[in-house]
Amino acid sequence: MISRRVFTRFGMGLILILILSLALAACSSDGDDDSGAAAPAPTSAPAAASTSAPSAAPTSAPAAAPTAMPSAVEPKVDRLVIAMPPPAAEGNQPNVDLGPLTIFQLRPMQEWLVGYGTDGEFEPMLAESWSVEPDGFSLRFQLRKGVQFHNDAGEFTAQDVVHSFEQITREDSIHPHARIHRRNTIEVVSDYEVVFRLTRGNAEYTNQLSR
Repeated sequence: MISRRVFTRFGMGLILILILSLALAACSSDGDDDSGAAAPAPTSAPAAASTSAPSAAPTSAPAAAPTAMPSAVEPKVDRLVIAMPPPAAEGNQPNVDLGPLTIFQLRPMQEWLVGYGTDGEFEPMLAESWSVEPDGFSLRFQLRKGVQFHNDAGEFTAQDVVHSFEQITREDSIHPHARIHRRNTIEVVSDYEVVFRLTRGNAEYTNQLSR
């Protein structure tokens, strides 16, 4: 009697375990189906370029009407001002009162040892030629002969170059190059030859003499 009861209970336990196993398997199968259905479809490869005619371009929005311009534009100012350096003092002595940028009114009536050509190169004026001395600093000038001053005031010579040099270097001169010339001296070789003796190198000295 006891053996039959034990067998009955054991058999029912096996049946119960089997039922539970089938139920779990069914639930697991349903979940896999759901996950597979929810998976996103793979991205398709880009389509090959079409050889057919391109489609018409989309019609753009109509352009806005241009803003009407005023009939007349008023200037912001009524005059144009051009800045120029003022002369150091009122006077007509370019070697004392004025400077290279304020002697435009005197150019038609006066000349310098050296001038500027239209190509920007130095050209002879009152000096026919010039050269650098063996010391590498000083400059020798051969003066032009036969140049006459106005009103029969005589011929231009080396003494006139000395006079101009003394004007620039005198104590009350406010010429912008006065300090540069005061470091140097002038030597008269003959009536038509002078040498500017420089105490130091100055690559712009010919340019300064040309003004």
